[in-house]
Amino acid sequence: MHRGYLPIWRKFFEEHPFWQEKRKFSKAEAWIDILVNTHFELQPKQRLIRGRMVTIEYGQCLMTTRYCGQRWGWHKTTVQRFLDMLSKMEQISVKCVQQMSIITVLNFEKYDPKRASDVSSGGPVAGQWRASDVSKLNNGKNGNNIYMSDKLSPDALKVYEFYIKHVSLESTAGTKQPALNNLKKWLKEYSADELIESVKNYASTRAGESPRFNKKPANFFGRSQDSKGFFKGFLPGVFQQQPEQKKPRCPEWL
Repeated sequence: MHRGYLPIWRKFFEEHPFWQEKRKFSKAEAWIDILVNTHFELQPKQRLIRGRMVTIEYGQCLMTTRYCGQRWGWHKTTVQRFLDMLSKMEQISVKCVQQMSIITVLNFEKYDPKRASDVSSGGPVAGQWRASDVSKLNNGKNGNNIYMSDKLSPDALKVYEFYIKHVSLESTAGTKQPALNNLKKWLKEYSADELIESVKNYASTRAGESPRFNKKPANFFGRSQDSKGFFKGFLPGVFQQQPEQKKPRCPEWL
């Protein structure tokens, strides 16, 4: 019973009177609403928000607390408490970009039948790209491969999402796939826990500093297996712990 998917037409959430009925959402309905509004295409999209172009990548959504409150029949404070709870449960992470907050649904591919399907159906297992999806993106700019293989490493995604959650960045546009590719290489030499510890140590040195000068994940983990790898200086046993600093609070949810 815990495997497989129950396909529901997206138009149900847009037009069906049962879903459109004016009511107070439960937590389950609010969570489903976030998933429904999450960007599910591999190709990033851009939205003009308050005069700024914001890039929304696969597994991300931009939803304001005011908008959520109106949709869910909740007070703004209740919405923020719910989002904070999801963050603590490691269901989402929040990225602050130019005073805006982008929600990343962690492990979104598990909710996306286009990326993972029930093994019994003969489709790809969780964390594995369909060949047709990979072929569309195999040739990137100037003919360079965007994906190293058709298999997405869950550990690489886990480390990447941890980095995005704990290291403040102005933007991560165009860095996700290079970072995942680099991580897949380094994971042959280091465990996911070791890489996460290096992120923790780096984040502790950047607390309170301008996000503008923080390294993007693709740069932090180097660009090839033969490179030294900036992250190595922050690995357990190598990094010298600095005095703990108070982490600045993320800007107010929109």
